Amino acid sequence: MEETPHISPEANNFCQSQDLEENYGEDAEITEQCGEHFESPEPSLSKHQEVHSVSSLIHELENRLAIGQVMKSVEDTYLLYCKYAHAKGFSVRKGDQKHFPRSNEFQAKELECSCEGVKDERRSRGRIPNYQKPITRTKCKARIRIGQEKGKEWRVTRFVIEHNHEMVATDQTHLLRSSRNISHAQKSTLEAMVNAGISTTTAVSFMEEEARGPENLGFIRKDAYNYLSSLKKQTKIKNGDASELLKHFLAKSNNEPFFYWDVQLDDENRVMNFFFRDYRCRIDYEYFGDVLSVDTTYKTNRFKEFWYKCMNHCDSEEEFEATWRKMIHEYNLSGHKWLNGMYKLRQKWATTFSKHRFSAGLLATSRSKGTNSVLKKAGDRTISLYDFVLSYEKIQKTWRENEKVEDTRCRHGKLSMIVNNNLLLNHTADVYTLTIYKLFEKELVNSLSTEFTEDPLFIDPFVI
Repeated sequence: MEETPHISPEANNFCQSQDLEENYGEDAEITEQCGEHFESPEPSLSKHQEVHSVSSLIHELENRLAIGQVMKSVEDTYLLYCKYAHAKGFSVRKGDQKHFPRSNEFQAKELECSCEGVKDERRSRGRIPNYQKPITRTKCKARIRIGQEKGKEWRVTRFVIEHNHEMVATDQTHLLRSSRNISHAQKSTLEAMVNAGISTTTAVSFMEEEARGPENLGFIRKDAYNYLSSLKKQTKIKNGDASELLKHFLAKSNNEPFFYWDVQLDDENRVMNFFFRDYRCRIDYEYFGDVLSVDTTYKTNRFKEFWYKCMNHCDSEEEFEATWRKMIHEYNLSGHKWLNGMYKLRQKWATTFSKHRFSAGLLATSRSKGTNSVLKKAGDRTISLYDFVLSYEKIQKTWRENEKVEDTRCRHGKLSMIVNNNLLLNHTADVYTLTIYKLFEKELVNSLSTEFTEDPLFIDPFVI
């Protein structure tokens, strides 16, 4: 990754430290090139040498920004003043500006300390806000002003160096708003890592390690979150969430012959539901058909006694009816309205009525712990439809890659069996994957020590 130039941290102490992470909108705007014009101090310098170097740099920059000095442009002045502010220990904000009459061309431009002015109390008048930002403005007069005559060069017309507050400490100057900037290379790296499923926090931590510390990175985590958030908003505003999703489906259907998708619209032509599947999903469906997932949970996942047996462990409809009658009689629940309603719906929740339907061994509990956890990885309730589909496709791609790894292990590997020349184990080893075979082998071994007892809740003797 391209190493990003950054601002050298030098200055004193600053009591108004809240400005370190404050955002002042356009006033706090920073250009893409700002961070690329500053150099880091030599790490081998001693503390005394570093202080002397900082003092020399400040003195040099004050001479270059003195009244009467010629400036190339407003942008060049901004970059130079940001470098001076970083060395001294304060943050820069863009101030007043003046245009030539009937023209968009600047006649004068002012840059000022971020502590200039006072807090505007009009917005909070008559109400108590939920959150109050600390007051950081101290009516500081430090600033620089440049001006030009029509068609002539820019010159410094005002330069105030005195501040009415303390400066930021040397080890905190990288937190100043005007000292922070995410370069193009860093933006590309952030986007690539987040699109690959890496969290923003992890991505920034990796970049901090590469930069040998957060003070050398050039931006803070808040800047990364703000940038990625604004990027998503720009995509939504530019293309629209549903429109971007439909474009994605159209592109996939053009590139993949067996890709199929459909969208359900409401009366106002808004997207209500959407469906998509690729060729692998189609092959899976041809092999397995529909999967029925029965919701067997009601407020809790701890099922005991009769209720648990009615839901999951009746081998026949006759056994279900006998168990249900025994439960109603023993607990005197014949007039219970909710239970009577549940009995009428028994074919929808009791597994004994759905044994002829393929369920892939799924219950509501496993669905909650499995499918729902996967969907949470794909995104939360605030994610856009387009981003959700992209995240889900990445998860699906990972699943299929894991299947390839398992298939390769099974084709080119062989397990040692606990019992040699056993027909049952030989057969299961041929048809099962290595992982599933080990589970079967474990169950088989455990079954050898099973004790048969009579359970009063079951009609026939039941294995415990």
